[in-house]
Amino acid sequence: MKRPFAFLSVIIVLVFALGCCQDQQTVTELEKFAATAEVEQQNIELVQWFIQEVNNQNPEIYMEACAPDYKRYFPSSNPEPLSREEELDFVKGVWTAFPDMNWVIDDVIAADDRVVTLLTAKGTHEGDFLGIAPTGNPIDVSLILVFRIEDGKLVESREEADMLRMMQQLGMELKPAAGG
Repeated sequence: MKRPFAFLSVIIVLVFALGCCQDQQTVTELEKFAATAEVEQQNIELVQWFIQEVNNQNPEIYMEACAPDYKRYFPSSNPEPLSREEELDFVKGVWTAFPDMNWVIDDVIAADDRVVTLLTAKGTHEGDFLGIAPTGNPIDVSLILVFRIEDGKLVESREEADMLRMMQQLGMELKPAAGG
């Protein structure tokens, strides 16, 4: 909600500066700043649309929003980056395991070609997930997703999720290794 007002304030400052300023270098810098702010706002909107469509369980969003060479880095679940198609397969498994899964964007920040989101994932465990049989347990997990965008497409995302909390919510217990 704050982003449209922030963008509007940038435009007002730019208009004021263009009207009052005779220094071409300052005008050029202000124009560049406004253009960057506009691209950052477009990037935020792309990420918000992507998350909403994932919540809607729309598999086509991966072909529409992600570049063909898109990579997803998710080290807590997979040491190797996932391709666009591999991530879609993983997300389809999440949709099966948690049919009511919903990712809520709690905060979003854009800088240059990056959009950083703080999300909360909520759902009910009703299907197999990472070898864990359905428990019926609800989950409520925080995660951070950092997206990189080029030419209006997602080209990379990096996720850090609280997988320990998720596994505990699914009934898993953390115990010391035997003999240690």
